[in-house]
Amino acid sequence: MKQWIIRIYLFGLLIYSGFRVYDFVSQQLPPGNEWVALLFLLATEVGLILAHEISIRDITSEEQRNIIVVLMVVDFIGSLGAGAADMYVRQTMVENLALPATMATLLIWGLPIVVAVNVGGWLYYLYNDGETQKQRAINERVTSVLKAVMNQLKDNEQEIVEDLMGDVYGALRTKIVRTVESQHVAKTLGLQDNNKTPELVSDNSVFVGKRDFK
Repeated sequence: MKQWIIRIYLFGLLIYSGFRVYDFVSQQLPPGNEWVALLFLLATEVGLILAHEISIRDITSEEQRNIIVVLMVVDFIGSLGAGAADMYVRQTMVENLALPATMATLLIWGLPIVVAVNVGGWLYYLYNDGETQKQRAINERVTSVLKAVMNQLKDNEQEIVEDLMGDVYGALRTKIVRTVESQHVAKTLGLQDNNKTPELVSDNSVFVGKRDFK
């Protein structure tokens, strides 16, 4: 219960901070470019919420943990800078207080840098997922074994060809010998059949002759 209270409290502050960030950035852009302010809001407040929730239960590797920490720090700095600048510009306590040139320069460069770091950081997070790392290690191992096998085949190519030629020659020789033997057996059986036929005819002739004689 306490954790949910803390979360609601933090999310409320982030919503307020996000509104100030969006308000400040949108005021610095030409009309019709409010989407840039929305993009920066996604890279700061929304990025902080996302990184926090993922860090609780979805981290599967040390690399992911490190990049989440970096993203949270960068998003916090971006949100802090934009919020401070918004307060600086809109404050009424000091008259004619302009935004320092150094701070303006940092914001000009910092806003796109924060967005770029978020894009690269989340891609790095996905790249270092635990299951992805496991599958990548398996693929690398398979590739390494295949390369070793191919190199071994290349080194022993001549011996392998000679062995294969010997096997092919032996198989052909066996087939030829069996074919010749089959033909010889068939020829021998054919000759035996031919020798039996005249005897049968001769016996029949004699029998018929005796029958006629009677």
